[in-house]
Amino acid sequence: MSRYVARRLLQAIPLLFAITILSFGLMKAAPGGPLSIYRESPDFDPADVTAIEEQLGLHDPIPVQYAKWIGNLARLDWGYSYVTHEAVTDRIWQRLPNTLTLMATAYLLTLLIAIPIGVLAAVRQYSRFDYAATTGAFFGISMPVFWFGLLMILTFAVQLRWLPTSGMATAGRDFDLVDRLRHLVMPALVLSLVSAAHYSRYIRGSMLEVIHQDYIRTARAKGMRETGVVMRHAFKNAALPFVTLLALDIPELFTGAVVTETIFAWPGMGRLYLESITRLDYSVLMAILTVSALLLILSNLFADMLYAYLDPRIRYR
Repeated sequence: MSRYVARRLLQAIPLLFAITILSFGLMKAAPGGPLSIYRESPDFDPADVTAIEEQLGLHDPIPVQYAKWIGNLARLDWGYSYVTHEAVTDRIWQRLPNTLTLMATAYLLTLLIAIPIGVLAAVRQYSRFDYAATTGAFFGISMPVFWFGLLMILTFAVQLRWLPTSGMATAGRDFDLVDRLRHLVMPALVLSLVSAAHYSRYIRGSMLEVIHQDYIRTARAKGMRETGVVMRHAFKNAALPFVTLLALDIPELFTGAVVTETIFAWPGMGRLYLESITRLDYSVLMAILTVSALLLILSNLFADMLYAYLDPRIRYR
């Protein structure tokens, strides 16, 4: 296993390098730039804007700009934001705790909802519960996130006035755990219910492939309790596709949910990413994309290692 992990990590280096080159080239190919908004303003002299761009090196050839960026990255220097002039690491650390709070809560709710529903729907196939779970899952899969978020705001914030409409804290109030939880309820529910709809269908399908296998019938014939048969034998072997989905979604703990954070004005990484795209803030964008790519590579490696634990037949060399 250790040789396999070391080989995968070495393979990740050129892959990550290629991702940064492609991302950097695509961003530079986009029209405009971080200072283009000032060119359209009558309050700024175009000559002054051009001078600032020259000072920032934005007129250098793209390979030269990339070489400077990768050189700074080798010294663990992510650079400065072209928009706010703050260090990129400072901008990320301002938003990252908010995103971790939202996404971790959403993932926990997703697992608490999707796993029991998916397992029970498979064990009680063609029952009323199975039909209800399938209907709810199809509704969640087909429902746009932005529409669901707006519906939640209209119902629970505007009409019932149970919850705040947006943000993560009441303006002018010191930190209050209850107030923070009230702001967290709607965005976390939107993310978790939509994700649980997808996950529950994968779990149900995988369970149905497993629960009719011979070793499940053997476990039941030995007198093992049904709960042990389902969870220790069936679910453990049916969890492989589910692990793949979780691994692919792990980078969202860093990048956040762009649509949900925008609708609920949650000051997280998703909104920072959207703001950086709008203003073509190259330094912030490259930091977010690079870390996201690294997390995706590492999460896939973690998923492969977890496969070997869940299925003893899998061996890596």
